[in-house]
Amino acid sequence: MELALIAIAVLLILLVVGVPVFLSLGITGLLGIMYLNGVDVGLSVLREKAFWSVAKYAFMVIPLFILMGYTASYAGVTERAFAMAKRWLSAFPGGLAIATTLACAFFGACCGSSVATAAAMGSIAVPEMRKAGYEKKLACGTVAGGALIAMLIPPSIPLVIYGVITETSIGALLIAGIIPGIITTIVFSIGIMALIRVKPQLAPPVQRFSWSERIHSLRWGWQVCVLFIIVIGGIYFGIATPSETAALGTVAALIMLVAKRKGVIKALRMTFSDSLRTSAMIFAIICCATIFAWFLTVVGIPAMTAKVAVGLNVPPIVVVLLALAVYLPLGMFLDPTSCMLITLPILHPIIVGKLGFSSVWFGILVEKMIEIGLLTPPVGLNCYVLAGVVPDVSLTDIFKGVAWFLLFNAIATAILVAFPVLSTWLPNTMLK
Repeated sequence: MELALIAIAVLLILLVVGVPVFLSLGITGLLGIMYLNGVDVGLSVLREKAFWSVAKYAFMVIPLFILMGYTASYAGVTERAFAMAKRWLSAFPGGLAIATTLACAFFGACCGSSVATAAAMGSIAVPEMRKAGYEKKLACGTVAGGALIAMLIPPSIPLVIYGVITETSIGALLIAGIIPGIITTIVFSIGIMALIRVKPQLAPPVQRFSWSERIHSLRWGWQVCVLFIIVIGGIYFGIATPSETAALGTVAALIMLVAKRKGVIKALRMTFSDSLRTSAMIFAIICCATIFAWFLTVVGIPAMTAKVAVGLNVPPIVVVLLALAVYLPLGMFLDPTSCMLITLPILHPIIVGKLGFSSVWFGILVEKMIEIGLLTPPVGLNCYVLAGVVPDVSLTDIFKGVAWFLLFNAIATAILVAFPVLSTWLPNTMLK
């Protein structure tokens, strides 16, 4: 136990001094293994664990979904979806902020990455909102918070990683994210309207579009619908596996990009470059986090945690809540992938194996909890990404702007905890 605490302290120190997350995890885990079992064993773990942690067929969907998302972004799908949402929702208080939230959900249906959604929508929606008269903190908070929906709306990359780690059906997890994603979008939208009612100075007066303009804008949303139908329809009706639907969605997005005709070569070069960079980052984190998780297993953390959890004289749901609370401090320092790779080998056997809760339901709740880490300092990846695309807004103001969305997200999470059927009903209706 003492060695595990020392390792965690070393990990935190490395993160604080600015060492990249994947290196911090890899160095700490490798040094711990070498201290316990010797240099030869440590090098063997580095060679074998790192390779087999990513050499899995199920992980093939990650680069494909990332490629599909970037391709759709450079094809202009995101901009057109935002323009359509703006025309339909502008009549509501805070309508442009609600449109941004909905556009984040649309883009999440294309890429499955919260960080990519924050980057894409930050460059599109924040300037539009500020030009329309929205307070800059609310504009940035809306994008950073709305980007969280991409972690639930299929295709969700974190849900794919959860499925691989816990050996849960990836198709069922992706389908399970639809209703929670819709609920989160609704809660965020209602929260924005309530916030504007209380503080009308945060947003300009409502802007109205004619019905002809709204109906005319529907033609801008067909591309998102096509990608959503290919990916979700293929999985739900059992037509194709997640990997196959990811490939089909990528081909469809590439056709949309080529159909633009203008600047296709440059867009393709940027698409493949960004996709390669993001995929490499994710797989590097998986490799190094696996080494650190293996070290924790060697020192007996999973077994000890399971023994303590089973011995608690409390209702099982309390154990679930305590397990979810673990992600609050972890999310402040680690990215979602690292959080799951470190905790799930410990928590999943307890929650699902010992207590008998649904793995799909627990997966959705885990995703909701690690969403919080994307908005909270000192890491807050969504906030840092947003600061990069809107450099005239300080990071402090961005963190202040997301505070309301942390509250909205907590409300949505509470609903999903109270009603597990919202997460499990739809996957139970799937055609195998």
